[in-house]
Amino acid sequence: MNETEGGFAGIVCKDGTRVVTGDIRLTGVGLDRVQFFLFGRELDLTKIAQSEELVFETIASLIPTEITSNKVVWMSDFRANMRMVNKFGEGRVFVAGDAAHGWLGMGLDSGVQDAFNLGWKLALVEKGIANKSLLETYSAERLPVISEMLEVSHAAQDAIKV
Repeated sequence: MNETEGGFAGIVCKDGTRVVTGDIRLTGVGLDRVQFFLFGRELDLTKIAQSEELVFETIASLIPTEITSNKVVWMSDFRANMRMVNKFGEGRVFVAGDAAHGWLGMGLDSGVQDAFNLGWKLALVEKGIANKSLLETYSAERLPVISEMLEVSHAAQDAIKV
């Protein structure tokens, strides 16, 4: 069988945050290699993650075409972990980005916004143009934004369905 990458295909089950993911080689779907994601409360993901046979059985039960399984290339048992600190700074210590709130691209984008928000404040305080109390506004301004972003992230994840 050809070792070329077949592109991306996700097979996702509904309603859950724990994921078994990996790459498998299949025939019968027009691709040599398929990346899969399995999650859902109705699946015993601990059991599935320990058995190539169960991975293939589960995938076969979810797609409307006959497949022939060849090999699991890699597999991982992953748990989404969306969380946020309760404050972004105390005294001379500040957190931003993934240290404060990690979640894929939105974590990166909002981390840049965190750094921008904090950066200009630090510069003004360091130059003596602003009082140190300006730094206290960093948490007050960023916490509501990040909280809303995480709510949207949770809702988007919950909306993923087969």
